[in-house]
Amino acid sequence: MAGTQRSAGTLDDCLNFLRGSTDEQRLVGLLLAAKLVRGDDTKSILEIFDAIGIRFFYRLFQSGRVDPHVLSSGMAQEQPYLQLAVTIIAAFCRVPDLASLDDIISMVPILVQSLAENQEGPIAMDLYECLLEIAAASEKGLVCVQDSRALPVVVHYLCNSPTDVDCIHLAVKLLQILLTKSMTELKVAEHAEDVALAIPALAKQLAVQQNFLKIEVLHFLCNIFASDMLVPVRLALKIAIQNSSWPTDVRIGVEQILCSPMAIEQKHLAMELAEAMAEFCGGIWLLGSVVLDKEGKGKQTERFFMLLVKTVQIETTVILSEIARLQFHSSSTNSDTELLSRKQRILATCFALLENIINVIADGSDETFMMREGIPERAMAALNETICIVLDFLQDAKSNGVTKGDVLLASARLVGRFLADAPAAHRKQFLKLLQYLFSITADGEERPLLAVHFLLPVLCQVTVEVGVCEAMILWDGHKQIIEYIVHVKSPTGRAISGLMIESCDILLNILQQRSRFPDQISASDFVPVFDPLVNWAVNANRAMEIALVSSVCLLVLDLTNEYDLVNTMQVASVNSLSNVFDLIIKNLELCQQSEHLEEPAEEDDLWEISVSVCVGLLGRYPSLMKAIRYSAWLQQLLVNENLSETTIRNITSNQSLCLLLSSLATQSI
Repeated sequence: MAGTQRSAGTLDDCLNFLRGSTDEQRLVGLLLAAKLVRGDDTKSILEIFDAIGIRFFYRLFQSGRVDPHVLSSGMAQEQPYLQLAVTIIAAFCRVPDLASLDDIISMVPILVQSLAENQEGPIAMDLYECLLEIAAASEKGLVCVQDSRALPVVVHYLCNSPTDVDCIHLAVKLLQILLTKSMTELKVAEHAEDVALAIPALAKQLAVQQNFLKIEVLHFLCNIFASDMLVPVRLALKIAIQNSSWPTDVRIGVEQILCSPMAIEQKHLAMELAEAMAEFCGGIWLLGSVVLDKEGKGKQTERFFMLLVKTVQIETTVILSEIARLQFHSSSTNSDTELLSRKQRILATCFALLENIINVIADGSDETFMMREGIPERAMAALNETICIVLDFLQDAKSNGVTKGDVLLASARLVGRFLADAPAAHRKQFLKLLQYLFSITADGEERPLLAVHFLLPVLCQVTVEVGVCEAMILWDGHKQIIEYIVHVKSPTGRAISGLMIESCDILLNILQQRSRFPDQISASDFVPVFDPLVNWAVNANRAMEIALVSSVCLLVLDLTNEYDLVNTMQVASVNSLSNVFDLIIKNLELCQQSEHLEEPAEEDDLWEISVSVCVGLLGRYPSLMKAIRYSAWLQQLLVNENLSETTIRNITSNQSLCLLLSSLATQSI
């Protein structure tokens, strides 16, 4: 008898019982198998699987699927059958060759149904493990799990479970796999609302957990906001954001990670999540609270903001130094290339956060004013130091003759954004680098259009100075602005209004200083902008755009005369000259009509420039004089009368416009 007891637990006894002819024998075999499969003895697990197969497990699942809350205690005693079955199946699934079998994959629906009915305890943990292993073992298994009800079951569990339940980390892993591997756009859209419901629960986990689950959730949330495939989830989340505290929970979790001794890789992920939240919720998210009072209201709005400012400042300094070393001061190897790529991705996050920080301070929102006195100034001081580091990096690149690269372009963009709100900062160093900045191109970009694009706002301000205009003309900076106007288009093919206004402002600033450097600029340089500017102004059909473009065109015409200009232009441009004249006439009409407005128009300064210049052009541009004299606008005002002094006074009280009409009356056409 003793010998029989000693051998009862052996693998051979287990296999004999599993091959028995009765259910009782098989159950005994499974009980023995449950002890044998707890280790990593793959050979034993395979033998047990061959002995029992799958069919018997279906019967165990059917008999074991009971709800102990609603069924009698006698029926609830069947629950151990389910635990036994799940334990063995989980052991099978740990062997990839078994987890990828059709027999195992076919059990996914019943595993998911069992999970829906048993969402806590050892059974739930084994069920999650089964689904995870099946999804990881083969593409077919993954698709089967995705096509099942697993995702809504997991979401329901996450939304309704306490924050300290053991299964949560497995649920997060499964949700991550379901959303990141091979899921079609149609499936993502189908489950978008379900996944969005889980985000607040996961954000709470990020805020309260202090273990490995915090990192799991961090990875998951980063993926939610980074993946193009998950746009429907973000759209669904956008709808639900208004009455939820989950953005605060994310902020609390990010702060904890940044203040913790975690590895730098995790802190970089936390920064990525912060950048994603600022894009998703608006930059004002950076000013939110990280401490809740007894009533659940946020406090200390500036603590997180300043932590992020200092963290990004430090990381930017370190990473730029490493990139400069790898890119400018060492021979490149494969390992260096991979390291450089990683550093560039982190730097992109830092720069995006810096731009958001700049925007928050520049916007001057109510939340900004709620910060304690001195906080915005401290933030600006940190930003100023950071921009100094970026400018030094650009100087290093210039010294090494490097002009191409996404990092250089991103650096130029950040400098342009900061100086647009602080144009007096770093003035000497910026102007010294300006020509170089205009030469920077992104990877894959042929012309340096994007660099010009990012520098437009600050150039609008600095080109009011004669010295800056003269410096730009000496290295043909004005020609690059012109090239930008000619080539830049929106995805629809239309000119982008804000960018065109800034470009025109820069040209206007340069052209207004034309008398100071008459030999350095030529009307022929500016001819290419006629068509794009006129088309943009005509399509916009607003007084501001028409006045701005008319002023630029008239100042260009003032550089020469009609005969010389026509002889330097191509036929297509000659034809476009009449379009310029038509726009000038439209501008004159709007100027005359503005006299009936009760309030001064914002275009008054531009009208003063354009009309005054137009007066001086009439003698040099016979076609313009004739076009104005016989325009429908002027003919309607004259009503068959001559351009007498009395008629002119009746038409307008604008002195420049009176002078223009008087010139028309006195000059022979």
